[in-house]
Amino acid sequence: MPLPVPVSPRIRRLSAILSVCCLALAVLLPLAVIGYWATVPSFAAAFRSAAPTAAALPPLELWQRGLGALLAAAPALLMALGLLRIRACFAAFAAGRYFSAEAVGGLRGFARAAFASVIAGLVLTPVASVALSLGLPPGQRHLVVGVDSHQLLGLVMAGLVWVVAAGLAEGMALAEENAQFV
Repeated sequence: MPLPVPVSPRIRRLSAILSVCCLALAVLLPLAVIGYWATVPSFAAAFRSAAPTAAALPPLELWQRGLGALLAAAPALLMALGLLRIRACFAAFAAGRYFSAEAVGGLRGFARAAFASVIAGLVLTPVASVALSLGLPPGQRHLVVGVDSHQLLGLVMAGLVWVVAAGLAEGMALAEENAQFV
C-alpha cells in the first residue's frame, strides 16, 4: 500500500464532502426514479413524447407504472453503484492516497457503471415504451427512441474517467518498478 502524501485541508474537506454527496445521491437516485413513475400523469409525460397520439392515451395504470419504474430503475441502480465506487476514490483522496489501488478501483468502477447506465437507458427506453403501449389499439402503440446530448456527454465522461484511471494505474506500476531499482 502506497504511503499517504501530504494533503491540504481543502482537498481533504472537499473529498469528504463529495464522498457524502455520492452516498446521498446513490440512495436518492433510485428513489427519485420510483417516485417519478409513481406520480407521472401520462404516457406522453413519462416519455416526453410530443406525438399527437401520445397526448390522447389513457392515464397509466398501476402495472404500467410498476413496469416503467422497474425498467427505469436499472440505469439508476447502475449509476448508484458507480457513485458508491467513486465514493471510495474520494475516501482515498481524503486520506492522501492519490496513487492507490482504492483510488484507481473507484475511478474504474465509476466509469464502468456510468457507461453501463447510459447504455442501459438507451436500450431500455424503447423497450419500456413498447411494453407500456402494447395493450393499446393499433395506431396508439409507441416506440420511443432517442439520444440526447446528456447521454452522449455521459458516455464521453465515462470514457474520460476510464482513461484517467488507466493512466493512473500505469503510473503506479511504473513508480513501483522504479522503486525496485533504488
